[in-house]
Amino acid sequence: MKIALISQSFEENKGGAEKFSSELAKYLIKKGLNIKLFARKIEVSDLKPFGVEIKIPKKPPFFRILILAYTGLYLAKKWKADRIFAMMPLPEGDFYWLAGGVYSNWLKIKYPNVMERVIACLFKPHNLLNLYFQKRCITSSTLKKVITNSDLEKNIAIKTFNISPEKIVVIPNGVNLTCFNLSVKKDRDIMRKKLGFNKSDKIIMFAGNNFKRKGLETVIKALARLKNISKLYLLVAGKDKTDYFIKLSQRLGVSEKIKFLGYVKEIEKIYGMADLFVFPSQYDSFASVVLEAMACGLSVITTKTNGASMVINHGEEGFILKRWDDDRLLAEYIVKTLENSEEMGFKAYQKALNYSAENCFEKYYQVLAADL
Repeated sequence: MKIALISQSFEENKGGAEKFSSELAKYLIKKGLNIKLFARKIEVSDLKPFGVEIKIPKKPPFFRILILAYTGLYLAKKWKADRIFAMMPLPEGDFYWLAGGVYSNWLKIKYPNVMERVIACLFKPHNLLNLYFQKRCITSSTLKKVITNSDLEKNIAIKTFNISPEKIVVIPNGVNLTCFNLSVKKDRDIMRKKLGFNKSDKIIMFAGNNFKRKGLETVIKALARLKNISKLYLLVAGKDKTDYFIKLSQRLGVSEKIKFLGYVKEIEKIYGMADLFVFPSQYDSFASVVLEAMACGLSVITTKTNGASMVINHGEEGFILKRWDDDRLLAEYIVKTLENSEEMGFKAYQKALNYSAENCFEKYYQVLAADL
């Protein structure tokens, strides 16, 4: 049985979909499946022998997506694949990976105004192409399963595409427990000293590469509400433009309480020195940083619009905000969490043990290899 995986790229040094798809592909190969990868870019040495790079320009996005989709499908069929796993919006596939979210829902969040959405689709036609491909693939009568990573995304898909709940499999993201675990705390004091913090300081951590969508503004506003707490600080990890957020922190009088770290290669060490992880995302199918933080013994405050909130019991391993921009309630939850950070953090660690990357990949294997 031959299984083709078609994706934009397979890359280890990127976050999100690229890294996950790479790790999943390696696991499926290790399990003995006959796998072939089709993508614009394959930058994982272990995967190159199993992949075909489709050489197309990166821009414009419309033609990149169009050519990649149809070329990938053509090559997969030429290879005589028995099953096609669409890991990007494609016009067809036996399995569809709904990890990046329902595209129409994301556009509504990104462009709340109807006219803004119309203009975005007219001037950025790849939006229309993604909408079309996603709907066509998910509503196809030949599609076996939609695989998504959260109950949040499952419910949105059912409402958007009017498909049967039985056709959707929810497999929450997993976390690498070898890398993310309680041992990261051993360098806690060393890391704090290195970054200019004391043992007694209370450190809130935020991580993400899209500061606006991930809710950094809300975190800064919440910190401003707590600026009378003298030893409370915020660490921001991730690669994004900082000008707006620096100016905001200056205007609110908390600029000296925030340190922007940029991209952090060994982010587990930052988890290890923090007391709390805050992630009020405007929208995420399932933000993996939530499980990473929990596995490192940090309680988490996130939003109901982050699919990863499904692994948190409100008031136990952390707190869940109903609105991503509620900085008043976020400030309240930060205080409550810091008062019980050790107990809540250990509960978070225990919960994360149920979501190992190995268990996650094994569930994908069971779905993709069913009846082989």
